[in-house]
Amino acid sequence: MREKHPKALLSATVIARPRDGYLKVLQDWPSWVAQGLLDEFILWFRTTNSPQEVESYTRNAADLIGGRCPLIVELSCYHPGSFQEPRLMLEAARRAKRSGADSVGVYRSDSVDQLGFWPVVEQMTKL
Repeated sequence: MREKHPKALLSATVIARPRDGYLKVLQDWPSWVAQGLLDEFILWFRTTNSPQEVESYTRNAADLIGGRCPLIVELSCYHPGSFQEPRLMLEAARRAKRSGADSVGVYRSDSVDQLGFWPVVEQMTKL
């Protein structure tokens, strides 16, 4: 891919889980990062509303990545059990940044519209 499309980025998005949970689902992303296969890594918090979990899993991923590629944390306010309270979404974003995320995103703009979260997203851009 790099030979034919040198400006293209190769990303991997994986659902956040405990460190020992990735190999069970055949996601050996730490090896992918170590081999230089990824240009960016996206850690997706699909069904959690726990800022503590975001902090812990982000720190774990940042430690494993060791600065070899950008770590992007993606928070969801779409799925059941996700960040559907503005205060929790903002706290999760803060903890993600403090724990080593290079950037933080939000999954599905239609959910941001539906929940009226654009002010929260604006606050997240200032972290």
